[in-house]
Amino acid sequence: MKKNKIPYQILFNVLVTYYWIIAFALGFVGVVEKYSMAYFLYILPVALFLILCLPKIIKITNKTTILLWLFLSFVFLVSIVRLDIGTVITFSLLILTIIAIVNYNLHVNLKLFNTLFLLSIAFVIVLYHLKITYYGYIPGQTKSLSESWRVSMMPLLADSGMFSLLIFIINYFFNKNRRLRLLFLILSFYFLIFTGIRSSLILFIMFLLFVFISKNIQLKDRIFYRLFNWMLIVGFILFMFFNSFLIVVAIKIDNPLFNRIIIKNENAIITQKELNKTIFRTWIWEQHYKIFKRNPLMGIGTFEFSKEVIPPPDAPGGLTASETPLTGFFARVGLCTVFFILFFRELWINGLNLNDKYKYFLPLLILISMLSYGSYFNPYNFIFLILFASYNGIYVKNKVKIQH
Repeated sequence: MKKNKIPYQILFNVLVTYYWIIAFALGFVGVVEKYSMAYFLYILPVALFLILCLPKIIKITNKTTILLWLFLSFVFLVSIVRLDIGTVITFSLLILTIIAIVNYNLHVNLKLFNTLFLLSIAFVIVLYHLKITYYGYIPGQTKSLSESWRVSMMPLLADSGMFSLLIFIINYFFNKNRRLRLLFLILSFYFLIFTGIRSSLILFIMFLLFVFISKNIQLKDRIFYRLFNWMLIVGFILFMFFNSFLIVVAIKIDNPLFNRIIIKNENAIITQKELNKTIFRTWIWEQHYKIFKRNPLMGIGTFEFSKEVIPPPDAPGGLTASETPLTGFFARVGLCTVFFILFFRELWINGLNLNDKYKYFLPLLILISMLSYGSYFNPYNFIFLILFASYNGIYVKNKVKIQH
């Protein structure tokens, strides 16, 4: 008599839905204290899921996961030597979740994905009229005058921007129902634009550029596409450092919508100091680099960003380093982070070999977001789970679709 197999895909769908609910239920809490009730509501479900997945997690069934194992092994050895249990737990949950998704070939159910999106919109409408949410769903409803134009379908703007972007891209590639596809493209575009998260908008522009190029230059294993994603990453980094250019553009255009998206203010910015108040990603990168230089090989382990840096006088309030986790990895665990980056390179090379546009573009999207607004990047966030599972395919009408 055969033992009943654990329905991993069903459990994964439940996990995604659970963390979507948590995003609403605890999204208004703010900073979650370690070992609080909210902390365990975040950590325990994914930890239990990983325990159930252990039989296949420990098997190297996919060569791309070798890079993740190398990364995790180095982190584990270094952290144990310096008794840094916090780093061991953080990176074990993160990397093992990705490995579980890869090894069990877990995918995204398009119907569930789109349903969560529609429910998010419905919930924010109700919560706004109950005066619970800070952001509205129509421009002008948001409480802050300087951000009155913004809308959000999630408690956190970053989640709203990334969720909208994913809805647009996945439905563009995989939804073959013309009417529903158009509906989700319009709704997601609306929230993407008026959420006003710069990183999501930049990624959207990159996506449009990739779609245009791939329609004119066939996606296949060629030098151009082997370099294309690297060029976009370098271009993004240079763009973020090129503050002077934004000043000139802001002065010349003096367009309220442009100013709102780029500098979060309707008035044109005319000085470097004023611009620095709104663009602080490069400052975080710089601080992480300074921390990284103290111990490039192993990093410095678990640290509190606010205690390691001295913010400039014009720094915006509430600035945290969770927005740029990739540079934070270098500061925390050192050069072994290169293995983590190479894992994404393997993913897009695999997409290139399969001539799969989604598999090729998705790793770029994740890496760029980890440099710009990656606060979602943890195993107890539904967007994180959807991102990695969508690489394995999208479940549509009783079939997992990978090619398009």
